[in-house]
Amino acid sequence: MTIHRIATLLTLACLAPAAAAQSSDAASLAQRLITSCGLSVQLPGFAGRMKAQMEELRSQVDAAIVPALAEAAVEAFRPDVLEADIVRDIEQRLSIDDMNAALAFLDTPAGRRVTRAEEQASTRTPAELEEYVRELKQKNPRDVRLSLVQELIAASYVEDITVRGMQAIALGVALGMDSTQPRERRIGRANIERHVKKVLPEEEIKQDLRLSLPVGYLYTYRNIDDADLRAYLGFLRSESGKRYTEQMTEAFMGALVRASVRLGKLVDQRNLKQPA
Repeated sequence: MTIHRIATLLTLACLAPAAAAQSSDAASLAQRLITSCGLSVQLPGFAGRMKAQMEELRSQVDAAIVPALAEAAVEAFRPDVLEADIVRDIEQRLSIDDMNAALAFLDTPAGRRVTRAEEQASTRTPAELEEYVRELKQKNPRDVRLSLVQELIAASYVEDITVRGMQAIALGVALGMDSTQPRERRIGRANIERHVKKVLPEEEIKQDLRLSLPVGYLYTYRNIDDADLRAYLGFLRSESGKRYTEQMTEAFMGALVRASVRLGKLVDQRNLKQPA
């Protein structure tokens, strides 16, 4: 064995534990990131939303299979499964430096206040938002505040996230319904995805969102002062903040789509067939 070969083996032996440690660090940081940004608190809402969507299908499918469809939706969109999926993806998408940069903001007092506001807003009821809108009509928001909110909407890619989230949920509902059909009558995922994009056109939805999102953001951050929102905006506009937002979005959307596919498979496995 040559000296060069011995040196190579020793190098690999030393690098292996380092690589394992780095992988462990990435997993730990990714988990902290999901918790610190508030996503862990918001994920349970998707299972509830999917269950509600399935229960609204009573006029379109055999009512006898609706409870089983709703149960499959809850299982496919289990928060712990979604979270583990996102964490695995984030490990690959974000560098350790970028995760640390994001946590450096999220762990500040301003970051924690912003996260807490987003967590609380994720559980709001329609009645609470309606009450806020009534109050808003009597007391117009300051121009500076409205401008700040508009900048946050742009920097957080919320229009894109909302459209893709709606499409992912529609995909899950459609895949679930399609899986209740005999195999020869199914239209399949590719056709469903094309149909979903047709009935939920991106640009049209974004135009509607431009009317509703400012009110939603004003409500979410109603108890957060301008200084905290400027700090948040500064992070989102930083290079590491942009990468964080982009990659978190991709990981989140990927998890929703995979959950939708999982829903279709669960329905198929449980043989929930509509009458011929």
